[in-house]
Amino acid sequence: MRILTLILSLLVSLTVYGQTYTSTTTGSWTVGSTWVGGSSPVLTSGQLNNNVIIEVGHTVTLSGNLTVKNGVTLSVRGKLVANSVDFQNGSIVIVESGGIFQMTNLTNSNNSTNVTINGSLNVSGNFTANSGSDIDGNGTLNVSGTTSGNGTTFGQVLMCTNCTAMTGGIVDVIVDGNTQNIDIPIDCGYRYNYSEQIYYRSEINRSGNITSLSFEYDGYEAFTEPVKIYLGLTSKTSFSGSTDWVTSNNMTLVYTGNYVLSNTAGWYTINFNTPFYYNNVDNLVIGVYEYGYDYHSSSADFLSYSTSPTNRVIYFDSDSQNPNPASPPTADGIWYYVPSLKLKIEDLPTPLPIELLYFKPKYEDDIVKLRWSTASEHNNDYFTIEKSYDGIMYNVIKTVPGAGNSTHVINYYEEDRSFTSSIVYYRLKQTDFDGQFVRTDWESVFIDKKITDLEIIPNPFEQELNITFISEINGIKTLNLTDLIGNVVYHEDIMVFDGLNNVKIKLNTLSSGVYLLNFDKMSFKVEHY
Repeated sequence: MRILTLILSLLVSLTVYGQTYTSTTTGSWTVGSTWVGGSSPVLTSGQLNNNVIIEVGHTVTLSGNLTVKNGVTLSVRGKLVANSVDFQNGSIVIVESGGIFQMTNLTNSNNSTNVTINGSLNVSGNFTANSGSDIDGNGTLNVSGTTSGNGTTFGQVLMCTNCTAMTGGIVDVIVDGNTQNIDIPIDCGYRYNYSEQIYYRSEINRSGNITSLSFEYDGYEAFTEPVKIYLGLTSKTSFSGSTDWVTSNNMTLVYTGNYVLSNTAGWYTINFNTPFYYNNVDNLVIGVYEYGYDYHSSSADFLSYSTSPTNRVIYFDSDSQNPNPASPPTADGIWYYVPSLKLKIEDLPTPLPIELLYFKPKYEDDIVKLRWSTASEHNNDYFTIEKSYDGIMYNVIKTVPGAGNSTHVINYYEEDRSFTSSIVYYRLKQTDFDGQFVRTDWESVFIDKKITDLEIIPNPFEQELNITFISEINGIKTLNLTDLIGNVVYHEDIMVFDGLNNVKIKLNTLSSGVYLLNFDKMSFKVEHY
């Protein structure tokens, strides 16, 4: 019905206002050569009286305000830049996929509902959505200032500052500080880090599923490190001392994987493996565990926001001690600078048109067995099994026909036999006969492929051991060195790669004697002299 209304409105506008101006090149709005026919669209006190199309590949700049009047159609396929913009009731505004409409301030006037954004609507100042107004589509609205009004945008009433809205949710800047560079959430000058930081409910001010976070990095150098991210709800408003951790036992593990930072300053995002529901009642605590084993410049820092005198950060870093987030050691300190933070908060997903009893992949006998069961199905065309190694990029490995309509339990089973990493993620996509679809959350599976052809040289050794082996997958394996009565004298989590690996371990501080090297469920005697 909405589409039919837009088409009818478009036909009316073409009839009433007649001429349509189409861009022919990049240029100024007021220069005739920018437009087909050699004349520019006339603005009366900033009001647009004719239909306008900005074609793909063209950037048209208007150094003034723009009001799109009732009955006028504005279609942006390329890029349009203006100052303050007003979409009036009865106007038709379409930003097509790949199109960009950039402005200083934007008002969607009362009852203006024919605005469709499939590209980008970028507002460097403030956005006002007046009563009865609506913006829909599959694109994004990016607002650098504040949003106000009770009109809807992508089905939501926006109440945020410096945020991005899209269908189903927003990306909101929770805190943004630029005055202090800090070694939180990660101190790049150390091998091991664990930190926790508290963000207040008043700073978040929205319930929903948190699906990603972003920290602001100064771009001093590029590096990639493995991290784990934990989120939790807390009544804490600060950390009182060096043992006042929340601990990961009281939080949810939402991400395991790499954090990739480049040598360009900016926001760097981690998309979660598992969404976290935030209730907009409690405060939010975020735990960041980095265990990359590599050293980086101590000048590489993250931007932060001062909460002085309230200590909302607790942290530990070390070159030799790998902290356990479930039981962290005594902290190196507490602090009143919290990292600048963005959160992507999505509305709760629409319930599946099937009653899914479970979807659980399980690794056994060198196979991932994918089982799921439905108690009922309605209009169910087919299932798709999607597979990922990072919870972001994925490929389809199987399509399974659905039952259409069913009121009894149906069990499904498929297998996957191909792996290149020790952690694999699977999710189930369900598609209706009308093309609508929904997905489950990612389910992670640990692939326990064995190490082969392991060789330790030299043995006996004096200062270091060289360990060579072949791995069938990428992943992390634990190495422990114990004395003959079982005391652990050396521990390291080693990143292994598909193919031939060569690991060097410096052990020159050990006492002479015989030790047991335990690696990937194998045990070897080694002698130090």
